[in-house]
Order: sequence, then structure tokens, then C-alpha cells
Amino acid sequence: MAALFAGLVAAGAAVPALAVAFRLLAVTVPPLLYFIVCEVYYQATLGKRLFGLKVVTVNGEKPEALAHVVRALTRLPEALMAMIPYLLIVPFSQRRQRFGDMITDTLVVRRSDLEGR
Repeated sequence: MAALFAGLVAAGAAVPALAVAFRLLAVTVPPLLYFIVCEVYYQATLGKRLFGLKVVTVNGEKPEALAHVVRALTRLPEALMAMIPYLLIVPFSQRRQRFGDMITDTLVVRRSDLEGR
């Protein structure tokens, strides 16, 4: 991820006319790839693993890779809206899901809650 970030920044320096575009890509693409790769392979990012959490479908199964991609892509609009979705959607949703979880039918649950299944 660091190499991708560095490459995009260097590309921006090499092509000044596209510097802003490359910088924007440098700050969005690596974090999105982090979420996608970690969740596709481990069903959790490092933070989720640290707190004993896991991403599952509403049926408790492993989500498909596309669900993780969609979940990651919905982070951008949520971040641009300055946390409003978390303040308005998550506490009032039936399963306390963020928007990305709602449209992919996924949940973030405690690993210990899945052990009894």
C-alpha cells in the first residue's frame, strides 16, 4: 500500500498537470485497497481483529468479495458527509448497520457471538 501511495505521488510530481488527480488517488486508493484486501481474506481489518470483530452476511456466512468492494466504496461518500451517516443511520437502523452494510446485507459482529453457531 505504501508503494502504491509513493508511486501515485511520484507520478503526480512527474506530470504536474495531473498532480492533483494523482494526489487524490494516492489518498483514496490505498486505504480502499486495505479495507478490501483485509476483509476479503480475513473478514476483518487489523482494528476489527484487535477488537474481536468480523464481517459476515446477515446469515452469519462469509461475504463474497464484491460485498467487501461495495462496503469499501461506500466509505468515501460517508466520509465526505462528515460522519452524518453514522450519527443518523447506524443508531436508528434495526441491526445498527452503516449504509455499506445495509446494501450488501452484511454485519460487523463479535467473533465470540459466532462461536455458538
